[in-house]
Formats: sequence, structure tokens, C-alpha cells
Amino acid sequence: MKTTNAHFLMFKTFFDEWADLFGLNDWDIDVIHEDDEERNNALATTSGLINQHQASIRMAKDWPKAFLNKDQIKRIALHEVLEVVLMECRVIGEARFIERNEMDRAVHVVIQRVSNLLLQSLS
Repeated sequence: MKTTNAHFLMFKTFFDEWADLFGLNDWDIDVIHEDDEERNNALATTSGLINQHQASIRMAKDWPKAFLNKDQIKRIALHEVLEVVLMECRVIGEARFIERNEMDRAVHVVIQRVSNLLLQSLS
């Protein structure tokens, strides 16, 4: 289902709130509403340059209908903030010849745990 500008504004608002909570004010982060050609069906993607503290968050234009609600949009926005928080760990791990899928799995375990904790605590 196509995401609307209203969905994007909700996503961006939640993203900005989470980024403030995590103190990412030292990062230059662009949040945009466009498909990432390499997104592999992701609802949103994060890329960036850790040395410059720059990141780009792309909210996909097609989402499954089940995810187009406030709670899911809030969860996905949190997930992308945590991608920025953990970006340096990912880059360092990959530079030390760890398999990408191993690092990706480890990072997503942390993201899931922190997401669950925060969403329960702040609800």
C-alpha cells in the first residue's frame, strides 16, 4: 500500500522525537520519503558517514497495510534511530572482518531489545 505524506510526517515526527531522546543532536540527519533501490523490502533504510556524523533515513513508499498505523510507524522510526545509534559499531565490526550477517544479526538483537524496553516504559 502506498504511504502518504501524512504517514511520512508521522514517521518523521516520531523519528525526531526518538533522535532527541537519544541525544543525536550531533548528527546531521535527513529523513526523506523515497524508495531505496537496495532496500530489500525494508520499510525504511538508514545509511550514513560516521566520521561526518551524517545519516540519511529513507521511508519507503510502499508498506504492507498492516504496518500503516501509529504504533507500527512509531516502532519503525525507533528502529531507524537505533540504526544511527549503532552505526559506528556496525562499521567497526565490519572493518574487523566479521561477516556482515553476523554483525547485522547482533545489531538487530540489540535494537529489538531496546525498542521493546522503551516502548513498554514510555507507553
